[in-house]
Amino acid sequence: MKELVLIGNGKLADAVYDRFHNYSDLPVRKYAEDLEVDKDTIFVHVGSGREYLETLALAEKHGASYIQAATVKDIQLDPPPGSGITYIHAPNLDINIIKLFYLLKSAKDLFKDEPITIIESHQKEKKSQPGTALKFCDYLQVPRENIVSIRDPEYQKKLHITNLDHHAFHRIQVGDAHSSITIETKIEGATSYVEGLARIVQCLPELGNGIYEIDELVTLL
Repeated sequence: MKELVLIGNGKLADAVYDRFHNYSDLPVRKYAEDLEVDKDTIFVHVGSGREYLETLALAEKHGASYIQAATVKDIQLDPPPGSGITYIHAPNLDINIIKLFYLLKSAKDLFKDEPITIIESHQKEKKSQPGTALKFCDYLQVPRENIVSIRDPEYQKKLHITNLDHHAFHRIQVGDAHSSITIETKIEGATSYVEGLARIVQCLPELGNGIYEIDELVTLL
């Protein structure tokens, strides 16, 4: 039976479990150790990483698909060494952010000699690495230690963020006082992530076995 198996217990996992049915007819189950798995199972990892290796091993054993959508905490979330399954690395599930990944990856050499600053803001409880900001750094060749992270709710209000408990804000500024480009993204709540996940799942039949970065799928989304 084709179904989505959700690994994780945080805000995003709860949102997917509660709202995925708004965008897809696929049933959703939370992962449990005695879960039956077959090639039609679609694992979606949005957890802390504790169950990552065991669920990835299950996916490889049964030929199931695996979407890794969590950011690194204390456990390295490396893809499988081979390409025996369809594995998607998705540090962000929002379709607009995925399109921005694609644009920045395509244009990274254009700005390599320009000063670049990257600011990111998330709810104060966030302890994992800012995966989207790290991607921006990689694409634009900016040292990761240059990321400015904001967790102060009072400062976040000045950025016009209204959902202080669940948001993702990024500001990329290229150039200097004489000439600059500013790209700003803001996501509040989890709705766009759930909808994005449904669209990613829909494109799985178009993919063969292999390891995919989410921006590689932009034309299918």
